[in-house]
Amino acid sequence: MKRVAICVPNPWDYIPRYEKDYSIMVLNPAAPPDRTQYLLNNSDWSLLVTAENEQERDGGDYPDEKVFWYTSGTTGDSKFYGFTHEQVDYVCQQIIKSYNLTANDRYASVMSLWHAHGNMFYWVSKMIGMETTFLPIGKMQDLARHSPTFITGIPDILKALMKQRFDSLRFVRSASSALPAQLYTTMREHFGVPIVELFGMTESCSHCLTNPLEGEQRIGTVGQIGR
Repeated sequence: MKRVAICVPNPWDYIPRYEKDYSIMVLNPAAPPDRTQYLLNNSDWSLLVTAENEQERDGGDYPDEKVFWYTSGTTGDSKFYGFTHEQVDYVCQQIIKSYNLTANDRYASVMSLWHAHGNMFYWVSKMIGMETTFLPIGKMQDLARHSPTFITGIPDILKALMKQRFDSLRFVRSASSALPAQLYTTMREHFGVPIVELFGMTESCSHCLTNPLEGEQRIGTVGQIGR
């Protein structure tokens, strides 16, 4: 597999065009130019796709690689990880099993696909064929209109979503940073459904540990191995 770097505001519309022939890397088109260049310099891409054009180079071959991710760089330089089809599919299956997801669920996402959290749920939604809507972060106020059956996001986004009312939720999933105990309690009262905190890392294909959807929820913990 060669690598394609997709740098557009709506990568969900582009990924299906390239996923059969390329390993997918998604970049934030709003990132500073030096940040984007740093990521490109370390990704050995063969095709760069922007909203304006495509650019090719003689990049390497990565057999059976499905996605190429990078860490945010908040604790130092970004680290880079390629995951195979088998690895991504395995983690998708664990997520589906952990939260009893089916094709009858509806997923409306404001998590960016250049973030491992959002990228993994792109593949989860595709694996089970659920109804899916991807929204730019600036359209977050429209999320409730799509009647999602679950929400997954970082605590700051979940807090902002409490301005809306949802009548179709089964659960809310919080990841990517610690969920404050007071926010957990406030969300539980507002949404009226289980609030599931978990822990994942880009390095481990996003999903590692999770509190159970059904059963004891321990505030301030990341739960058990996701299975």
